[in-house]
Amino acid sequence: MVTTRIDLARLPHAARAAIEERTGPLLSIEETAEGFNSEIAARVTSATGT
Repeated sequence: MVTTRIDLARLPHAARAAIEERTGPLLSIEETAEGFNSEIAARVTSATGT
């Protein structure tokens, strides 16, 4: 079953803030079409390298 992806720009602010709280500021986000069972699939690089 194909999952419809949403653009990261549509990610709720609270969700991005929760991610950055754990990882530090996000430096780059590369969206990807690969992966299953998730509305968002991306490779993310943060200021802390996580």
